[in-house]
Amino acid sequence: MRLRIKVLLTTIAVMALGYVMVTLASVAQILDSTRGQNALIVRSTFKWAVSSGAAGDLKESPKAIVGMLDSSGLLSEWTVADGSGQVLASTAGETGSASGKPIAVAIDPRGNRYQLYGKPRPGATGLGGYVLELLPAMLVGTVLVGVALLMLLSRQVLSPVAELAQASRQLASGSDPSRPRDAGRRDEVGQLIRSFNTMADEVVSHRQHLENRVDEATDKYRRAEQAAAIAQRLAATGKLASGVAHEINNPLGGMLNAARRLEKVVPAEGRERQYLELINEGLQRIGRIVRQMTQFQRASKELAPVDIGGTLEDALRFGEHRLEGVEVIRELPGELPAVLGDRHALEQVFLNLLINAADAVKDRSNGRVTLRAAADSEAAELRVEVEDNGCGMSPEERDAAFDIFHTTKGAGEGSGLGLPVAHSIVASHGGELFLESSGNSGTRAVVTLPVQRKEEA
Repeated sequence: MRLRIKVLLTTIAVMALGYVMVTLASVAQILDSTRGQNALIVRSTFKWAVSSGAAGDLKESPKAIVGMLDSSGLLSEWTVADGSGQVLASTAGETGSASGKPIAVAIDPRGNRYQLYGKPRPGATGLGGYVLELLPAMLVGTVLVGVALLMLLSRQVLSPVAELAQASRQLASGSDPSRPRDAGRRDEVGQLIRSFNTMADEVVSHRQHLENRVDEATDKYRRAEQAAAIAQRLAATGKLASGVAHEINNPLGGMLNAARRLEKVVPAEGRERQYLELINEGLQRIGRIVRQMTQFQRASKELAPVDIGGTLEDALRFGEHRLEGVEVIRELPGELPAVLGDRHALEQVFLNLLINAADAVKDRSNGRVTLRAAADSEAAELRVEVEDNGCGMSPEERDAAFDIFHTTKGAGEGSGLGLPVAHSIVASHGGELFLESSGNSGTRAVVTLPVQRKEEA
């Protein structure tokens, strides 16, 4: 049952009980008043009848006064006695002496004294009649007072409680609840509303903070899982690459020596020289790819404190020729914590990311590359971002970006080893390298590295 109905029924029941009690008290007062009025009438009538002689000689014949008293119906258990208290007539036919206090005393014309005893009766309507007469007024009054009280309670208590209940359900369901208004109330209901609103704000704030923490943890777990899968693939590829590189290096060295010997005997002009240069260029390209493949298994041996700010500046300087015509935005703070690692290897990572970003925007008139770095004291890590406003990557391209020999560049422009090698270098430094891109909105490469601790320094 709803609270409003309960309050309405309770109000009606309380008001009805109150009206019954008031009605009974009023009826009792009315009955008492009618007894007094009846006693006054009987007293006046008895005195008039005796003193005027209309009742005759009561000692000889009290019939006249008996008939008058019986016909009036205003007394019950009445008794008429003479001055000495001797009973002359009564309702029960009693004889002897009357006792008690008379309600009326009268003297007839002959000087005889007479006394009247009895109990005045209430009005002819009676208790039930008075209750029936007051019943309509009692019902109407009960309804009006009940409705007025319900409206007052609804405005002051029920409506605020209903708003609080609705807001509580919304809060329990996980949504942002509506805030009940206290309208400047200073009573307990106003205090309750203000306390609830404060609690709701704190719950929503904590819930949002928790959701953000969960999202961050989920994203971090996803990146860690992705990094683990990439590292596993690169490890397997590195082992295979090392074996393949070892098998290729021997015949490759012989072919390079043979090409150098042929350079001495082949004329400087002619198609043979062009063919020899193509062979030499191809062999050198194979050699570079083999050297890059061997880097998957090569861990940094010389670890030292690395100034990331200086390393980024060096990477920008070495990649300056590839960044011509591109707007470069530097968001580098004055001081960054040191990282324990291999400066040249990390420089290779950042240079590779800058070159990839430059290649992504080279065909755009408003090409832009942003290099930013920041330190997170809570996570004790350094974060470096290389962001471009190029065409972006699809989810499939982003997932396959760290696969060996996978590239989105044109033929002859990329070997597909830059990002896998960079990922291996960052992972060997205890950090992470991941890509963020939603397509047509550019790509952001993020590198996180643990900062050097005091005990390491």
